[in-house]
Amino acid sequence: LQTLDTRRFIGAQQLQGIDGYVATDRTCAADGSDFTSIMRVRVIVYAARVAMARMVEEVNEERLVNSDGTLDAAEADAIDAAVTSYLVNELANTAAGRRYASSVAIAVDRTANLVTSPTLPFRLRLVPLGYSTAITLDLGYALSSR
Repeated sequence: LQTLDTRRFIGAQQLQGIDGYVATDRTCAADGSDFTSIMRVRVIVYAARVAMARMVEEVNEERLVNSDGTLDAAEADAIDAAVTSYLVNELANTAAGRRYASSVAIAVDRTANLVTSPTLPFRLRLVPLGYSTAITLDLGYALSSR
């Protein structure tokens, strides 16, 4: 179903000798986008939901600030460590069967003035899992099988 895939239609096909169907995974996102694969879209949406649910716990917490209103470095580092640890457990914990990303990290903004604006921006980054969507076979005779 390569024609459907390249035209960004989702299709399902059966492979000879395998029960069930294999789906194409293209989205309408532009080529080169992080969101061309349905799997990556699914993971980023889930990661955003988990991150926001955890960051809500940081709302209305008393935080030390510097003389310019920015978050104290030790406070920022503590938030980064606690939230990253939580997200790693939820999104990249192979032992617990949670394999949505290869690794995860957050960083709170250290330049936002929390005195004049009570909004604490943060950045979430994920290293995605790899998904093979095609296979190739190199087949032939040789004097050695290695």
